[in-house]
Amino acid sequence: MILSVGFDKPIPAADRMQLKPTTRLTRRVKTGVLSVVQFNCDRAMETQANVRTISITQSVRLAIEDHALESRPAECCGLLSGRDSIITDIHPLRNDADEPETKYFATPEDLIAATRRMREAGQSLLGVYHTHPRTPAYPSASDVEMAFYPEAFYFIISLEPSVEVRAFKIEGSKIEEVEIQPA
Repeated sequence: MILSVGFDKPIPAADRMQLKPTTRLTRRVKTGVLSVVQFNCDRAMETQANVRTISITQSVRLAIEDHALESRPAECCGLLSGRDSIITDIHPLRNDADEPETKYFATPEDLIAATRRMREAGQSLLGVYHTHPRTPAYPSASDVEMAFYPEAFYFIISLEPSVEVRAFKIEGSKIEEVEIQPA
């Protein structure tokens, strides 16, 4: 899996060291003031390419909804992890976007810390979630553009007119809704 993070300051050496040995810097691209760094994370994600259903515990589903409601009117975002295609843990991330009411951007420090917690727990990244506070729970053009993890499930939580949680596989420009099953 390639973990892409954007940042405008260097990743501290201590955090870079935490990424080894399963992670190595593979590429750095400078785009204006924003650098995009891609890490090759060998163990970070289970292969979910052909799976069209995902199981999630009720406690994680409720935690996602709570995070969404607490963050309103801004979008919230986070990672979801577990084992054997069952999501059992949530990793809320700070939304550091310039326009948090309509976009999300996870800080590199939060991504690194969440990945470290997953690895220490022997878990895999299974999903990414974020909210659409005022629009339907369906991937926007920018959501598709930001879908860096084709093996992951993308959960979108809409808050209006009521809370709705949907999950999708996003591969390239292809969007496919998947069934969410209680674990």
